Amino acid sequence: MPSSGLQQFAGGLFLATALIGGALYFTNEQEDTSEGSGETKKPMMATVDLIERLENENYVVLDAEEFASLQTQLEEAGENNTDEDELNEATYVMILQISAGMTSNDVAKHLELGQIIENEQDFLSYVATNQLSHRLKTGQYEVTSEMSIEEIVELIT
Repeated sequence: MPSSGLQQFAGGLFLATALIGGALYFTNEQEDTSEGSGETKKPMMATVDLIERLENENYVVLDAEEFASLQTQLEEAGENNTDEDELNEATYVMILQISAGMTSNDVAKHLELGQIIENEQDFLSYVATNQLSHRLKTGQYEVTSEMSIEEIVELIT
């Protein structure tokens, strides 16, 4: 095929694509077909219809004012319940067994696993700062999550 014939063929393809694309772009049909499924999409529903449908499905529909009001009430209720939350915190009790050869790292891991301390690094930094890592005594100790790190270290050294 000569080059002018190839150019004419390419121009024809371009023109056909442009015409089909324009026709699809500018048509205002309400029903579009979804890709590959062959199903037609339903036209958009009005807000009232959507609310009615959601309520029929046992959903609660609120407007912005009602939502803000409920959110404010929830925040106020949350502020009033902080004292109760503090009272409901669990206290963990653990029998800590320190045997010969255990390091302060091992003790810290056991205390964190027993939920006696929140962070083993806090325990280790306190022990290192006070140079108490070699003063740990072997034995069994009853420790609770209410005890401070200082109290635990004082008990086991």
